[in-house]
Amino acid sequence: MNTKIKLKNVSKFYKNGDEKILVLNNINLDIFEGDFIVLMGPSGAGKTTLLFIISGLEKPSLGSVYWDDIPIDSLSDSQIQRYKLKKVGLVFQNYYLIPSMTALENVCLPIILLGELSEREAITRAKELLKIVGIEENRFNDLVSKFSGGQMQRIAIARALANNPDIILADEPTGNLDTKNSKKIMELLHKINKELRKTIILATHDPKIAAFSDKVIFIQDGKITQNTYE
Repeated sequence: MNTKIKLKNVSKFYKNGDEKILVLNNINLDIFEGDFIVLMGPSGAGKTTLLFIISGLEKPSLGSVYWDDIPIDSLSDSQIQRYKLKKVGLVFQNYYLIPSMTALENVCLPIILLGELSEREAITRAKELLKIVGIEENRFNDLVSKFSGGQMQRIAIARALANNPDIILADEPTGNLDTKNSKKIMELLHKINKELRKTIILATHDPKIAAFSDKVIFIQDGKITQNTYE
């Protein structure tokens, strides 16, 4: 099984005046192709920071992160941006869709930014993805502000899949949803993991979410306290 991402002795701290705030403390982690990993822990445990470092949105203060055996430190900022656009899909609690754009336009945007498909091909792919996540075709051209929270998260998942990434990173993707919609979103992510073979790393504080994963990693005060697959 291929190792997609490796973290070696990763720590992250921020400075607040003379004070150093340690958010992640010496994290070592191997993420394999096809994994569905849930990062469990209370608010402030370091889950979101760990996701951001895995994605390349933030750099570690100490230690190294490898994507497909390539150290991020060796890449230029433009190379990292392109790698993120092509290899990593992001899903957030607050969706971060563009409200002035339609569902179709939101999903098309990262495809157009990558620039590997024509506009017609981008539209075709975006429509296919919206169907996969369960958005009805007659709503493709509706503004995303007209959708419910559960539907907006489906659109956000379609957007995350836009450039056929290897990895989906999801930060509290059910945090703004009721129990029924949370279950539907988790069933969709489970399907994407199993049928589309996407590696998924999901951060949550909800223990019910862990039931959908293959592996659970518990984080407390910036440290991995338990790893169910070591």
